[in-house]
Amino acid sequence: MSAAALEAGLSKSLVTKWKVNKVDVPSPDVLKKLSAYFDMPVSELLGEEDKKEQPTVNDGLSENQKALINFAQSLTEDQAALALRLLKSLVEAD
Repeated sequence: MSAAALEAGLSKSLVTKWKVNKVDVPSPDVLKKLSAYFDMPVSELLGEEDKKEQPTVNDGLSENQKALINFAQSLTEDQAALALRLLKSLVEAD
């Protein structure tokens, strides 16, 4: 996990904290990074679902929709809120 965490842009100290305090849950931003790195839903990272039973987020989506999701996963919560407001205003203006 340590090597993957470092490749995903997370610090060694954060990984050590998780190993020592097993009840600590990573922040939403960290979960998004790990989700993107491992190409799996956050819920699966948290052990909330079996991947074989649940479809992935990208099932049945167009390439543009997949690109939007991938882009959104790279944003902070504030950036995502702003992007969502902007997209909604653009679509509603048509």
